[in-house]
Amino acid sequence: MIDKNTVFILLASFNGEQFIAQQLDSLIAQSYENWILIIRDDGSSDNTVTIIKKYLEQDKRISLIENKSDIKGACSNFSALFDLVKNNDSANYAMFCDQDDVWKPQKIEKYFAALQAMESEFNLQPVLIYGNFELMTSDGDYMPGNYKLLHNLCLRNLLSFNYVYGCTIIMNRKLIEKISHISIDAENHDYWIALVASIYKSKYIDDKLLKYRQHSSNASGNVVGNSNFSSRLKRNILSPGKEIENLKVRLKMLTSFYHKYHNLLPLAERQILETYLKAFTINRFRVLSVMWHEKIFRKGFFQTLASFLQILFFYGSIRSETAL
Repeated sequence: MIDKNTVFILLASFNGEQFIAQQLDSLIAQSYENWILIIRDDGSSDNTVTIIKKYLEQDKRISLIENKSDIKGACSNFSALFDLVKNNDSANYAMFCDQDDVWKPQKIEKYFAALQAMESEFNLQPVLIYGNFELMTSDGDYMPGNYKLLHNLCLRNLLSFNYVYGCTIIMNRKLIEKISHISIDAENHDYWIALVASIYKSKYIDDKLLKYRQHSSNASGNVVGNSNFSSRLKRNILSPGKEIENLKVRLKMLTSFYHKYHNLLPLAERQILETYLKAFTINRFRVLSVMWHEKIFRKGFFQTLASFLQILFFYGSIRSETAL
């Protein structure tokens, strides 16, 4: 029988032979031992599954699912894992886990304590805890630097970027039920979860209880390698193809979010979301006006400037015909 305080850890793996053993070792070394790890492999062609199966023999808390379908990708893999806990009435708490990071020994313990404190304070309402992380190189060495994260989960800020990293998330059963399913239109699984969680209660943990590995194959991107001015200029203005596609996907996701949750949004936030989405059906100057008036900004001055310039110069490629 599964204890009510068992934490379900959801790990999506794919061709992770280089790093996954170190991550699994860090989970086994956690000070909080009441957890179940579900790994869903997305059809790895390297030794990832072989490595995982060795850990299955060592620790009965670990299980493996091999995806044999044609539906692939990190978001769909995590979405399938989420569906597993959503459909399991015994799963009261869930965390997401990347295959290439390292969790510090007290990560689960401290996140779970923060979540329970929030549940107690807000009478078991839907709750999300998210937090900070320490950067490390592909070789596992400490990497100086910080990634600017916002300490309050706010829909206005989420309209332009996601600052909730899935590998720092823990959520309770109430929030799992409110999310129900991660939309097929989601830009990323954690982005969709952050949007839904913004309606309810959340807390930011500034303690760096996760070592976030930086390398070219990061599913969520290399946060350091893309942060210098020249990289931003090239990515956002000179060669903006990927950024434009990301924004189009984001608009589709936000439209899906609106259709499903607008009745649950506070009036002011619903109006901001409506105004923002409708602006993309009118013209570039209406979008820019809404972004400025509603303070739909990104993390820093240059990133915010780049987001405005994208709309100014590339609106024709971005504009949406989606009606609310």
